[in-house]
Amino acid sequence: MGNALNATEPPVDTSKSVGKKICCVCKDTKTVRDECFVSKGQEQCKNEIMAHNRCLRNEGFDVKIDSV
Repeated sequence: MGNALNATEPPVDTSKSVGKKICCVCKDTKTVRDECFVSKGQEQCKNEIMAHNRCLRNEGFDVKIDSV
C-alpha cells in the first residue's frame, strides 16, 4: 500500500536559470518546434515540443516534459 508508481519529474535546479530569459535560450529547438507548428499543427509536433521543453528544463526553467 502506498507504493503506487508515481511518474514525477526530478526537481529542477532553477538556480541555472537566474539571469536568463526563457525566450532567449534553446533557440534551435524553439525554431524547429515553431516551424513544425506552422506546417503540421500541434498534434503532429509532440516530439518537437517535448525536445524544446527538455532543453528548457536543462537550462533550469520549470516546465513539464510531458505536458503535450
